[in-house]
Amino acid sequence: MTYPFQYFYLEKSGNDTITMPIPSGVSFDPGGEFTIDAWIKIPDVTTNKCILRQENVFSFFVCDGKLQFCMNGYSKVAENPEKLNPDEWYYVAVTCYHNVFSLFVDAVEPVDTVLSGTYKGSSAPLLLGKDFFGEIRQIHVYSYSLTFDEVKQMHYQMELIEAMSACYDFTCFPAKEQKTKKQLMWELIPPFCLVRPLLFTHREISLQWRKRAA
Repeated sequence: MTYPFQYFYLEKSGNDTITMPIPSGVSFDPGGEFTIDAWIKIPDVTTNKCILRQENVFSFFVCDGKLQFCMNGYSKVAENPEKLNPDEWYYVAVTCYHNVFSLFVDAVEPVDTVLSGTYKGSSAPLLLGKDFFGEIRQIHVYSYSLTFDEVKQMHYQMELIEAMSACYDFTCFPAKEQKTKKQLMWELIPPFCLVRPLLFTHREISLQWRKRAA
């Protein structure tokens, strides 16, 4: 069996921004479908914290303690009104299905928002954790809109391996141990356990990927 998604181990220090290419087969055109989800913990919820964004295209972030998503040039911001508490882990997600955005906090009933505007595509890379003071466990990107049941599966960490386009994993580097260097590894998940680390300077990060096969 071939697993089509790309899997990355990453290290993030402080509010460093990690730059990654857009995963193969993913489009953030609101007229189509996509999903972004993540596990996050924020010590201070009063300031903006960006989970994932593409410059001049979209931003998935926490603002004033509330989960939000916006598209550049669109009419309004999608928001989940639930207020996040500081220093608590949350599973957060946004799904897009033909201009309808659903924002989830801990996989409870989502808040839906219709956004209207003109999508302008871009080849700009993804920015992970821009101005994000806190901890990110993982970020996942999908090329389609997860169902409510699938979101609940991910909340209970029953990973939808075949559904993902990319997984950005920060769990090997607890925040308190993170250094000024970014580290990126590629691996083959069990039954193969081959892991090779690659180190980069503070502003240099390269991409290595390998399709996982079993």
